[in-house]
Amino acid sequence: MDYTPNLNLKKPARTDPVLIADLNDNMDILDQEVQDVWDALDQEVMDVRNLLDQEVQDVRNLLDQEVQDIWDLLDNLFVEEGVDLNG
Repeated sequence: MDYTPNLNLKKPARTDPVLIADLNDNMDILDQEVQDVWDALDQEVMDVRNLLDQEVQDVRNLLDQEVQDIWDLLDNLFVEEGVDLNG
C-alpha cells in the first residue's frame, strides 16, 4: 500500500484489497484537515474584523477631535469679533 505525501492517506495498489476501514480512515483525515482550515480561516476573519473595528474607532476619534478643534477655532474667532452666539 502507498500513502499520499501530504496527508498520509492510504492508497491501495491495484492488487491490494480495498478495505472500508481504510476508506473511513482517509475520510476522517480529510474531515479533520478541512475543519482545521475552516477554524484557521474563522480566526483570521475574526482578527481582521477586530483590526478593522479598531481602525474605524481610531478614525472616529480623530474626526471627533478635528470637529472639536474646528468648533474651538470658530468659537475663538467669534469671541475675537465680538459675536455673541448665545443671543
